[in-house]
Amino acid sequence: MATGQPEAAKEFCLKAESLLPELRRTVSATGGDRLTPAAWQRLKAKLDRAAEIVASSGNDKASKILEKGQEHFERAQRNQTDGQSARAEVEMDIALQLAAKAVDIARAGGRYGS
Repeated sequence: MATGQPEAAKEFCLKAESLLPELRRTVSATGGDRLTPAAWQRLKAKLDRAAEIVASSGNDKASKILEKGQEHFERAQRNQTDGQSARAEVEMDIALQLAAKAVDIARAGGRYGS
């Protein structure tokens, strides 16, 4: 941002955000802390916030991407209920990435089309 290149900074931020799940897995040897009730609440809150942003944008493409993210969130919940923690974590990551992409498209407005 300091260099006057907000688009480049934005891309670096998105890349960093996409690397967070891998970093969390590396730091946490057990991985079980990602499936705590607090983790589920944080992810749900992020999806809810993304839904607000996407809805206010009126962008159909962003809406469809967010819908896919919500489907992955539901799969994550089912996988955890079925005792498939690793699959639940993967689905959580996908849900978060799709929500971030939907928000990016919604905020970009006409750049990606509707």
